[in-house]
Amino acid sequence: MRKASGVFWGLWGALHVLGGAGGVAAFLTKPATELLRGYGPVLLPAPAPGPAVDMAAHLSLDFALLLVGYGALGIVTGIKTWRGRWDGFWLAVALIGLADGAFIVALVLPGYAGASGWIGPVLYLIASGLGVVAKRREPSPTRAAA
Repeated sequence: MRKASGVFWGLWGALHVLGGAGGVAAFLTKPATELLRGYGPVLLPAPAPGPAVDMAAHLSLDFALLLVGYGALGIVTGIKTWRGRWDGFWLAVALIGLADGAFIVALVLPGYAGASGWIGPVLYLIASGLGVVAKRREPSPTRAAA
């Protein structure tokens, strides 16, 4: 179970690294007016160029870079969990939970991310659940010494 938890943290991480890299690539190759149309099923009219659109494009870049960073965290904590390092598991539960919680509140629940927005949170729940079950099955040092 512990190794399966590590795999799901790694999958969560890879999903977010790829998504973030795609966002960075879009920022570098598309006009600012197109970047706001790239998140989920919401069909926005093409906004007129201007300072607000430019700022929104840079916020999109910021979001993409944060995705890459959180994705890297997911991969590292997945490796640590696979190896039995529970500090990595609990770090993932806390920090990735914070990131996914914010994402759900800000983008998924209002409908901006669409059904595909649930993929990361579902992977989070699976990784967390498997890790908790594995931790409960692991003998504690006090029980092992008795």
